[in-house]
Amino acid sequence: MNKPLFRLGLAASLLGLCLLSYLLAFAQTGPEWEVPIAVMTQLSLIPRVTFGLGAIALFIYLFGKIYKNTPHNLRAGYLILSIVCLTLSLLLPLLHPEQWPGSLLSTLAMIQVIPVWVGCVMTYWRLSQKVMSNE
Repeated sequence: MNKPLFRLGLAASLLGLCLLSYLLAFAQTGPEWEVPIAVMTQLSLIPRVTFGLGAIALFIYLFGKIYKNTPHNLRAGYLILSIVCLTLSLLLPLLHPEQWPGSLLSTLAMIQVIPVWVGCVMTYWRLSQKVMSNE
């Protein structure tokens, strides 16, 4: 099994999810009546970057020979994270997250960054430990 490739692909997909989480929260900042130019720039750039990260993770899954000695549940989790990263990077620009009406939805979008980032770090740490301990 190629453990570094598994960890690299896992890091790529989780980093993509973290960037999308940041973008969603950043888009909610600023006044309600206008969308700052920085938000528009990041709305056009970050989904492209995260799609590339998800594509790298999926490419590693398909062609990286991570099947050898890797438990099925770890491979399935890896594949799900890669597909979620690709799907969200395609869907997020279509949701128009510039300024959502209602302060509750906007506040939830800004608060979700911390749990998502902590969850991604914990997922990476936990899956990496399982892969490294599996000989």
